[in-house]
Amino acid sequence: MTQLHISSSPHIHGQKTTSRIMLDVIIALMPATIAGFIIFGLKALSVVMMCIAVCVISEIIFNKIVGKEDTTDDLSAVVTGLLLGLNLPADTPLWQAAGGSLFAIVLVTLLTPRLLREYLCLWPSVVLLNPVFLLTALQLLHLWLI
Repeated sequence: MTQLHISSSPHIHGQKTTSRIMLDVIIALMPATIAGFIIFGLKALSVVMMCIAVCVISEIIFNKIVGKEDTTDDLSAVVTGLLLGLNLPADTPLWQAAGGSLFAIVLVTLLTPRLLREYLCLWPSVVLLNPVFLLTALQLLHLWLI
């Protein structure tokens, strides 16, 4: 009789790392980013670049302040900034894009404990505290209140 080995997921390990998966996401979003630049112009590209830059810089600064190791090499901050920039209108003021990026990285991604984020699910694969989802919901609430 064989003994069963009980362990937590993931049970199957592959060759892909987090940074490789995030790079695949960035590559997959490039056609949409290029189309946004072609259709909406330089303003749309500046919003996307502002979001990416502030996400990466705020993650670096926050990790230095709290004494954590640098985690920017996993590219998750780049993906968060890219998704946020693609969700914002092209005429969004750059200070609002920067503020949203700072909020997404520091308050939602880095200050929220990972386990709490994993257990607050609306349905499988949609986490309530996903930074881009939360900021989009706040934008819609703001538009509804105006």
